[in-house]
Amino acid sequence: MARKDNKQASQPAWAHRVAGRAVNVSVKDPVVRGVIAGNPAGLLERKLLDKGIEVEIPDWGQQPPPNEADKISLRIARVGSSDYVDLKTETYPSPITGFPQIITIPSDFLLDTSNEGPFELWYVHFNYVETETASSRVPIVIDKIPPNFPDVPGKVTFGFGGGPIFDTTLNGLTDIEGTVPSWTGAAEGDQIAFTWLPDKLPEDPENIDPIDVVPGTDGKVKIPVATIKALPDGRYCCGYTLIDKAGNRSLISAYDLIPVALGDLPPSTMVSPTVPEASDGIINRADAYTGVHVEFPRIPNGKETDEIEIVWGSNPVSIRTPVGVNPERFSLPVPIMHMKDEYGVNTGEVDTPVYYTVYRGGVAFESEKQTVVKVDFFKPGPENPDWPDPTNPALLAPKVFGQSGVENVLEANDEDQPIRADITLVAPLADGDTYQVYWNGKAIGIPYIIDTANDTAGDTVPIDLDWDVIKPEGNSAKMPVHYTLSNSAAAHNDDSSVVAHVQIDFLKINLPLAEPQNLIGSTTKRLTCRSLVIEGGEIGFHYLIPPSDYLKSGMTIDVEWKAYTTYGNPVLVPGAGLSETLGPISDVEAANGVMWFVGPYDTKILPTWAGPTDQEGKGEVTYTLSVNGKDETSAASDTGVVLSAGGGTCDLSTVP
Repeated sequence: MARKDNKQASQPAWAHRVAGRAVNVSVKDPVVRGVIAGNPAGLLERKLLDKGIEVEIPDWGQQPPPNEADKISLRIARVGSSDYVDLKTETYPSPITGFPQIITIPSDFLLDTSNEGPFELWYVHFNYVETETASSRVPIVIDKIPPNFPDVPGKVTFGFGGGPIFDTTLNGLTDIEGTVPSWTGAAEGDQIAFTWLPDKLPEDPENIDPIDVVPGTDGKVKIPVATIKALPDGRYCCGYTLIDKAGNRSLISAYDLIPVALGDLPPSTMVSPTVPEASDGIINRADAYTGVHVEFPRIPNGKETDEIEIVWGSNPVSIRTPVGVNPERFSLPVPIMHMKDEYGVNTGEVDTPVYYTVYRGGVAFESEKQTVVKVDFFKPGPENPDWPDPTNPALLAPKVFGQSGVENVLEANDEDQPIRADITLVAPLADGDTYQVYWNGKAIGIPYIIDTANDTAGDTVPIDLDWDVIKPEGNSAKMPVHYTLSNSAAAHNDDSSVVAHVQIDFLKINLPLAEPQNLIGSTTKRLTCRSLVIEGGEIGFHYLIPPSDYLKSGMTIDVEWKAYTTYGNPVLVPGAGLSETLGPISDVEAANGVMWFVGPYDTKILPTWAGPTDQEGKGEVTYTLSVNGKDETSAASDTGVVLSAGGGTCDLSTVP
């Protein structure tokens, strides 16, 4: 019920307070994490900007009532500006715990290129009834601009200039001192992180592995002599990155490549080279195909890591050769493509200078003088777009015909009948152009020589082929047949045509018989005790697999020996057989035949002797070769074997 008199109701004591009386409305200053001590005040570490900067908000002293909340608004402004940015506003429901509260300045703001330099940071506290209280402003400095930005810092310079560095350069020194040029934006706290590396510096300044990091006050850097001597010879760069107080790194500096060549040096000039393939006065295509070499003696004072560069013509070959073990004589190949490029579109003989240079750490030591060789790669006929491949696609494959008339197929009734290869002439033609057909790499038929008075491009020229050449090459489903185009005016610069493949499968391959060695007898020749030999500590017989058109270097031979008793009515002795594979065959063996040892005597040869009443046994040897991919086996040699001596068999003690 309301009072009807004029007296007021009693009130609690706090209700009589005068507004604003005895109330401290200030809040504590924010604390910015990641600030670097010193000047300028509030400088932030650059590396922290990428993730945002944390700001501590201290306890503001009063809690909002239950079910109410306070707010904090973090603000920033440029120094001297009335405009500000509300970075972030956080709400804190009652009860508030976990002081200090953390609010992060967003990385988007910090990394914005327009936000650079000094700022003021503060926060505003809004209590649950929206009464606001601002903290004091604290300075922060955002620095994202590297020293010398946007330019590359200048080169380090040394008292000895750009080198090279020899032992004499370093004698008596503990380090070499370099000078870093001045840079734009230099400030207190700038540092120089410098290094000494071979060939090049990393592109990213963060990847530099410094020898040392020194203050940028005097711009001096020192490379220890021990560091230089511990590294191999080479071309080295002294480079650096500038680091400001915030941690911003400049671009990697410019640099010179400084040659370092230590130890006893090669002589300033070397013995002139020779080119053995030019001993006949010319380097031609045939030489280029088989290989051309530059030769010279060992390098005086050469080190394993020194490199040799060959210059052929106007340019060096693409790959340098390490001196390595420094042999008594070097023989270095010249790439065929390099010779081709140096010859270019010339015709006829071209004088070509040849020399070599030894490099140690980029320091050159050249041969005494150039050797000049004559090079002639000019050739007859149409241009070969695939040179140095000797097969010229412009020279069309030959077409082979026998009596049966089927192109590139020979049949049984063609044997010993006329056979020809048809060649289509291709422009340009010149007098003396010579076409030679090859059957499986063997010259065949009479060469056809061009007479421009009678021959025209597009003509078909038939060349008769010889069965005497064809037969020894055997059968093949794809017998290679091609021709070459040459001219005596361009000797040894032949081109080869596209290869035709001829089918021939009817020839009979007659391999010569294996030949027993040391046969005894004037009319009837036999293997006897006097035929025995010793090989590898064993006693036995020798058989020669004779040379033939089919015995080729690199192939293998399957050989077999069979032993029989009773020559007149042979009885095989199974346990006395022997099979082996010989090879690969050498060039000498292909030319002279392959010697095979059959033994040992006790188990492979003696079983041919059946006793005093059956003294003559028999030995057979066959062998198998792969001829054009098909196994061909010889007929068996047929040789009497008589091992009788006195009242028994051979006295092995007398075998030479």
